[in-house]
Amino acid sequence: MEIEKFEASVGNDDWVGSVAADYDVDAPNRLQDLLREQKRISQNDFVIGVRMWLGDNLSPGYRTPTVYALVVSVPAGTGAKQWLNEQDDPIPVRKIEVSLTVQQLLDFFLRFELLLFKNHLDLDERRYRFEPEE
Repeated sequence: MEIEKFEASVGNDDWVGSVAADYDVDAPNRLQDLLREQKRISQNDFVIGVRMWLGDNLSPGYRTPTVYALVVSVPAGTGAKQWLNEQDDPIPVRKIEVSLTVQQLLDFFLRFELLLFKNHLDLDERRYRFEPEE
């Protein structure tokens, strides 16, 4: 059994950071809807995360990342948040591989931001301001 944290990591973690995304208000659960249409998850299954790996597995042009939907199965009549709050760690999560290009994955979101910074500089809890360009 693999036990992991909700945190990205690669070989040396030379660069670390965060990512944030807003869902499209017209389709807030696009990945979940796709998996239901494909009959890969049931009505009691919920996508709680998505994981994408780009690296040694790349085809030319960065077109085929490895993408996983992180899915939990919740008893009927129970909301995903309530169920998650009742679970002890590690939370039982299914990892479902999804065939998507980078563009297809990004199209699930209305807005998407990625911020990376050099690791080992103790910047993860720091603030910064932009200075005007000269």
